[in-house]
Amino acid sequence: MVVGHHEGNKIVLKLEKDGLSLKKTGRLIGRNKGEQFVEYEDITGIEFKKGIVYGDLEISTSGMKIEVERIKKNEGNAFITVLRNKLEETRKQKYTTPEKVSPMDEIKKAKELLDAGAITEEEFENIKKKYL
Repeated sequence: MVVGHHEGNKIVLKLEKDGLSLKKTGRLIGRNKGEQFVEYEDITGIEFKKGIVYGDLEISTSGMKIEVERIKKNEGNAFITVLRNKLEETRKQKYTTPEKVSPMDEIKKAKELLDAGAITEEEFENIKKKYL
């Protein structure tokens, strides 16, 4: 979790399992100004501009830019590191998750093998039982 500001409002950024949660509160006694959730796979860019004590964070998605100012530099650095790791994990999972095999496709393939004489009727029946 990291805290910053935007247009006079306090912004709390939290890393969740599937994305980034943003909660904005107003100046008047923590008045709720809204919450937003951005999935990791929707994030296209991250930039942290560091000052002496504070930094400004910019997160880009395909449809918007999220700007959070005055984040403590050491907290911002740690947050960015974890966020980048989450993005990398998400992208790896997306491209390494095997596609699910359709049972009907497998049965059709087995039928073609049976018709071609590559497997026996008994082997075909075992494959059918496996996928039904």
